Amino acid sequence: MTAAASVSAVLFYSPIPAFLIFLGCLPLAAVGRVFVSFLKRYTFIASMIIVIVVFQSFFYAFEHHVIATYSLGPITLQLRYEGVWKALWLVTIISAFVGWLSLLFITTHPGDLFAALQDLKLPYLASFIVLSALQMVPMMQRALNLCIEAQRSRGLEIGRNPLKLVPIAIPLTVGALERINKMSWSLEGRAFGSTGSKTSLRSTELRTVDWVLMVVSAVFLGAMIVLRLAWGSLYVPYEVFFPSS
Repeated sequence: MTAAASVSAVLFYSPIPAFLIFLGCLPLAAVGRVFVSFLKRYTFIASMIIVIVVFQSFFYAFEHHVIATYSLGPITLQLRYEGVWKALWLVTIISAFVGWLSLLFITTHPGDLFAALQDLKLPYLASFIVLSALQMVPMMQRALNLCIEAQRSRGLEIGRNPLKLVPIAIPLTVGALERINKMSWSLEGRAFGSTGSKTSLRSTELRTVDWVLMVVSAVFLGAMIVLRLAWGSLYVPYEVFFPSS
């Protein structure tokens, strides 16, 4: 479901499909009782969304359909239609990606995901790469929170100044390199890459509802591809909203 939703979100050059795909994960987060944790993930990308909207809307350099002009002293800013459209498109895509991936991270144990990928006959190396990539985000998040708390205990006041995060970047980077080194030792000690059958402490069983959801996701992705070929990118030009211009 996450893969089908993520791919479908980027098929159209329009914010509407990606926004609808983002809304589709909200009921699942509520049903899974992880809605609060789900919304907290968006606090980490709020600043990035603001930067995208501002820079795309006012500094888009390819088209010149100006919606409004703002003067800030000697600086004149032009709000451009193409920039606003692309900003909304990027923001909705990022929201859809973060929403469905966050839902996957919150509700699925990495070990269960790895076992499920093995049951689907995915190669062991590919399953391990997927599992490691999915685990890296929450691991780095925990390491970041640990570094922030450690620096605050030493009297560092971060506040809203991003430059004060520089002392945190050094121990965070060192910790990440040390973690990679330990992971390589662990893999060598367990004969990673050797041939033969592998065993696992965790096991999963694909139920009927799992197969139904996979089929529904595949059908949904196929339908979105057909709509993309039939309807185009769904881009709405400037003249549709401003015919008199």
